[in-house]
Amino acid sequence: MRRPLSGQAVQQHQTKTLEVLLPPNPVRRSIRPLTAPPQMPDQSASYEPGNLSPSPTQIREMAAFGWWFNSGRFEDHWALEHLYSSLKLSKGEMEPKLGTLQRLAKLASQYPELVISCTELIVHAELVDVILWVDDLTNILKVVLKSGGDASRTARSIIQTLGIRGHLQYRNLLASE
Repeated sequence: MRRPLSGQAVQQHQTKTLEVLLPPNPVRRSIRPLTAPPQMPDQSASYEPGNLSPSPTQIREMAAFGWWFNSGRFEDHWALEHLYSSLKLSKGEMEPKLGTLQRLAKLASQYPELVISCTELIVHAELVDVILWVDDLTNILKVVLKSGGDASRTARSIIQTLGIRGHLQYRNLLASE
């Protein structure tokens, strides 16, 4: 015959039963002794995006913005600013280039500075396919050269870069200035 348990024994039995049935307490397990927080970087240092190297996946994702740019579904100025940002991050890589340069040519008269900045990044990144863009690139450079200011200086620089690479057809644009 079993003897009845005392009040304290019943309470201990119930506590042990609950501990077995319930999952461990995550709060209790996460408590660690307090230590000093890790050293924080100098907050006065300025953030320089150029100091970070994007991964190959990020470069491919940024290069794919050309499809969105070419869609024409975004306001022109916004699309140009984002195209420029994506070109900077992807080091001038862009897909698809042909459609992108066509749209840049259409926007060159309205936004010569942004258009020539984007064009410069694309030209500096591409050594082979420049021959495919002759018409669009010529239109961009003509319009931007007429706009004057920093944009036309950048256009002259692009023409010189292309000439050094053997694409001499663009030098005629300088003569017509």
